[in-house]
Amino acid sequence: MIGLTRQVSLEDALMYTGDDFEGKQHDALYDARNTAHLYAMISNPADYKAELKKVIDYLHPEPIGVSIGDMFDFSKLK
Repeated sequence: MIGLTRQVSLEDALMYTGDDFEGKQHDALYDARNTAHLYAMISNPADYKAELKKVIDYLHPEPIGVSIGDMFDFSKLK
């Protein structure tokens, strides 16, 4: 949902939303509770985009438009 090509751990997904994993990781009950919490947050697109805007902006930055290479005239090079 945030545009990554790799899978994200449940702990990292919660971290991206600003939450901490509660309980013991890889325990079925705690994993289910944390997953339900994450699902509730991302099931509403408006809340999802508001919560993860900083992460999405970081992963997909706006192009700057100017680079250091623009400072040099490479047309004279052979």
